[in-house]
Parts: sequence; structure tokens; C-alpha cells
Amino acid sequence: MKITLFSEYKGIYFVRNDQTLEPFFSKYVTDEPSREEVVERLKGCEGLYIVCSNPQKAFRHFASQFTEVEAAGGVVAMGGRILAMRRNGRWDLPKGHLEEGESIEQCAAREVAEECGLELERITVTGHITDTLHFYYFPRTARWELKTTHWYAMSYQGDDTTTPQTEEGITEVEWIESGSAEERFADSFGTIRTVIDNYQHQTI
Repeated sequence: MKITLFSEYKGIYFVRNDQTLEPFFSKYVTDEPSREEVVERLKGCEGLYIVCSNPQKAFRHFASQFTEVEAAGGVVAMGGRILAMRRNGRWDLPKGHLEEGESIEQCAAREVAEECGLELERITVTGHITDTLHFYYFPRTARWELKTTHWYAMSYQGDDTTTPQTEEGITEVEWIESGSAEERFADSFGTIRTVIDNYQHQTI
């Protein structure tokens, strides 16, 4: 079993100590991984294996050092195209935090509508794609956060007019051919590449 999370572009993989590992990532052998040690080790490598006797237990120990938050987002399709947006200089997918009183699916659809300027009532959630984990330091709250994001496939029944939510750092929203998604998102964060990969495998 392997548990995967990301820090920006880099993957962190919790694996058992009897698993065969790829040679190009660093190894951190411990059953009680430290957040500070993981952050430090990531500075000198492209990815990190946390090698342990029980990945779930080691991950729970690691997660206890963060404030956990929940979010949702989606891949929106319309006529063979999907929605891409540029946020803070990188191609991204619409997503955002769960608000009180709403379901995860409602959150995903609302965030798509708000960030891309679509009509909420024309968005239909068609299925679950995957969940991703990533961690980061959030200066606004002065805390380390571990975010679980739930990703959904959606369809849109409307015209292709979009409006980027500029106050969220979004400068472009574009409908792209679904076959060009891997190339478009090649330089995106690891979580986004994971979502696109899962989405494309599910829609083949």
C-alpha cells in the first residue's frame, strides 16, 4: 500500500519497508515522520519516500502536525473540451474550500461557477475522479495546513463564455481540447497533474 501527498511539484510517498522503490527519489526511513524533517529533505530532491512499517500509522502521525482542511473542485467538460484556468501564473483547475452547510459535490460545483464565471444551474456533477492531498504553509493564518481536495467530473450545458475570478489570482479561463490537457498542465502542481491523469484514464 502507498499513500501519496504533494508539496507543490514534489511527491511524498508513504511506503512499507518491504516494498521495491524507484531509485530516483530520496528515502526517509522512520515510523514517526517529522514535518520539519520532510520539508528540509524535500529541498534537495525531486520526491521523497517515507519508508515505514505501517504507512497508514506513519501518515496519521505526520498529519497530526498540521491543521487539516477540506476542499473540492472539478474537471468541467463541454463538447470535447475541458476548462483550464491560469492562477498565479500556473495552469490550474477550479477548486476551493468547503463552506458550512454544503455537501462536497455542491462545493465543487459552486467553486467552478465562482472561479470561472459559469452559471451554477448549468453545471452537472457526473462522477468522482479522485482525492488528492497536499500540504503548505499558509501565511494568512500562520499555520501549516494539510488539504484534502475531492475532485469531480462535471458537464456544462451553456455557452463558452467565461469570466476569471481575478480576486483569487485567476487571470485566464480557457476551454481547451481534452486531448491537449496533458501538455497544457505539464508544469502544474503535482495534485493537478494527478487529477488530469485520472480523468483521462476514466474517460478513455
